Amino acid sequence: VYMSWFYLYLVNVRNFDVLRGAFFASAPFLTMALFCPLGGWMTDKLTHRRGINLGRSIVGGAGMTLAALSIILGAHIEAPYLAIAMLSLGAGWLYFTVGAFWATTIDLSKPHAGTISGLMNTGANLGGTLSPTLTPWLADQFGWEAALGFAAMIAWLGGICWFMIRAGEGLHHSPPASV
Repeated sequence: VYMSWFYLYLVNVRNFDVLRGAFFASAPFLTMALFCPLGGWMTDKLTHRRGINLGRSIVGGAGMTLAALSIILGAHIEAPYLAIAMLSLGAGWLYFTVGAFWATTIDLSKPHAGTISGLMNTGANLGGTLSPTLTPWLADQFGWEAALGFAAMIAWLGGICWFMIRAGEGLHHSPPASV
């Protein structure tokens, strides 16, 4: 998502020159590269200490909630470098949840983990397909603070949903009905 609009945001909204905008547009990706394995490690640690349900939910819920908070702060901070840091942290916290997402698909249904993983990834890709068009459109219609606020709201709602998932209980499989 950041790939499609972040550079333009830095140049057009934060008034970076072309070269400096290009340089700082990599910040979210560096943050994601650091936070993704950290989140995977953390989900393993918390799952070992607190059990599957809580271990996965803490990482998923906290990561999404911290992403929302970081994005909101980044959207409203006047200082451009601090805004870049906060928006990059927003991306990093989103990627912090990746290990919990994939582990949960396996926990929920071992015999159908591939199907559930495919469905989860499809949902993520639908969001990734809409976001590059929706984010700049929202920014054009309502301003960048509103566009980023909408993204933060989606992340926050995702964080809330994490606390409703019971990965350790799995999905209940029913045998096919006989005719």
